[in-house]
Amino acid sequence: MPPKKVKAIVLKRRDAGDYDRLITFYTDDLGKIEARATSVRKIQSKLGPHLEPFFYINLMVAPGKIYWRIASARIIDSFPQIRQNTSLIKAAASCVRLAEESTKLQHRDIYIFNLLKKSLGFLNNRKIKPDYLVHIFAWKMLSHLGYKPELNNCLKCKKKTDKKEHYYFSVVKGGIICLNCYRSDANLIKVEKEMLDLIKLTLNNKLEYLAKLRVPKKVEQSAFSLIKEYVVYQMEKSLQI
Repeated sequence: MPPKKVKAIVLKRRDAGDYDRLITFYTDDLGKIEARATSVRKIQSKLGPHLEPFFYINLMVAPGKIYWRIASARIIDSFPQIRQNTSLIKAAASCVRLAEESTKLQHRDIYIFNLLKKSLGFLNNRKIKPDYLVHIFAWKMLSHLGYKPELNNCLKCKKKTDKKEHYYFSVVKGGIICLNCYRSDANLIKVEKEMLDLIKLTLNNKLEYLAKLRVPKKVEQSAFSLIKEYVVYQMEKSLQI
């Protein structure tokens, strides 16, 4: 196979040998890939400055025996504002970690690529609160990957969730349980109607619209706590988001 040109986002990297690095990218055309950057840790390396975490780059890779080999890399957007704020760094790291942990190698998914790129752009431009952005990213990622929860009807009695009352969310079954069907269970989390409405808005609207919402802090924190529980259960990993 000849060298391949792709657009890529740097997800993570780790040292290999004396001077090399293994770098994980999410790309527009190949999905997630792992590639070896030869001699990139040498001071005179021309590749190194283009392969920092969160960078959006033009990348050329060639197939190798185990890993892709990096032929060239050029920055498209380094998202510089992210690196100047601890909260933004943490949020960006959560998004790329979730993308890395929940996807398979070389399984192309342009939705995930675009969602990740747009999310980093919104963080960089400070158009949205960092924790809320991670909340949106996680719900949209999980839903796209087949873990979209049932929020409109009780999982047991099928009653619509349209009354002004609270409900319970099952992280195991992935959906809402109404008060009539509720039975004490460690895997059920209380969900106020306002919080339920926020999650529905998150799943059904684009990032541009969601960034303009003014969400009460208490509701935002509760919804974020819920998605963290849901991610851990569905991914079967203790992901730190």
